[in-house]
Amino acid sequence: MSKLGAIVTKISYISQLRQLHAHLVLNSLHSHNYWVSLLITLCTHLQAHPAYAASIFTSSTSPSVSVYSCMLKYYSRMGAHNEVVSIFRCMQCLDLRPHPFVYIYLIKLAGKSGNLFHAYVLKLGHIDDHFVRNAILDMYAKYGQVDLARKLFEQMADRTLADWNSMISGYWKSGKEADAVMLFNMMPARNIITWTAMVTGYAKMKDLESARRYFDQMPERSVVSWNAMLSAYAQNECAEEALKLFQQMLKEGIAPDDTTWVAAISSCSSRNF
Repeated sequence: MSKLGAIVTKISYISQLRQLHAHLVLNSLHSHNYWVSLLITLCTHLQAHPAYAASIFTSSTSPSVSVYSCMLKYYSRMGAHNEVVSIFRCMQCLDLRPHPFVYIYLIKLAGKSGNLFHAYVLKLGHIDDHFVRNAILDMYAKYGQVDLARKLFEQMADRTLADWNSMISGYWKSGKEADAVMLFNMMPARNIITWTAMVTGYAKMKDLESARRYFDQMPERSVVSWNAMLSAYAQNECAEEALKLFQQMLKEGIAPDDTTWVAAISSCSSRNF
């Protein structure tokens, strides 16, 4: 067992995964739930073909909660939405309770219908899980139910930075500038995501002066932050400001990505370069 464990840590390619799988088959271990879960987890990391992952899943004669959860996570990562729902329904029929992280995928997958899982989470006592709770909060904030998001936010005794950021983004999405600014000023700590949300929010309102003020005040910036400000200038036909900011970005050693180049080229086009 320890020898196999050492092999698992070194697997980086599909061919190595298949070799391990073959070794397990040879030793009649391939149907044990422990190894099935591990093989499916490796399929997720290596983005193995769905047919291969499914063949591993069906090798278990009596899949455990862990096996089902690993398979659900695999399908989620592969974007196989119908299979995710199918696996979840199968677990329900067998009265198997998924691990809390499963609900994060389900809530995000469901989009604006994710509120249906809120009752499940409450019933199973998973609402205290920070990641599950934030998934619900983010879902309400993202899909126009910002008042419900705020109600949940106010009920939290220990808010995470992600919770604050979800609320601020939700307020901007709903066009509630005053609420977004109020929460921003109340925050005990901020990160790049927080500051970028403020830049993006003001940019959508075409208040480029305020967007630039928050951008300039950022203690640190990511390429996403630069892109938010660049795109704001480009989309509002402020080509000169966009190109100046682009040059500043290069001087500070920030590597442009595809979004950066789109904004820069768009600004050049408007200047007839």
